[in-house]
Amino acid sequence: MKRTIIPNRPQGRFNFANHICMSHFINYLKDTIAELKHVSWPTNKQSLVYTALVVGLSTVIALYVGLFDFLFSKGLDWFIK
Repeated sequence: MKRTIIPNRPQGRFNFANHICMSHFINYLKDTIAELKHVSWPTNKQSLVYTALVVGLSTVIALYVGLFDFLFSKGLDWFIK
């Protein structure tokens, strides 16, 4: 079978499909950067307050669940014995 070479088409690893994919990826990155400029970012103080709130609530919920786990396991041990 004879191989035909299409003129003006890159040969090898770089082909038209890769070029299209790369241009779509570059457009995606440009659009993403443009959108990130429109984001209303929190201030440092807000970030610290929200972080402390998440850590505090996570600790309280972990203690609450841990307490009930401890009480139920002790109650089940007492019930089994």
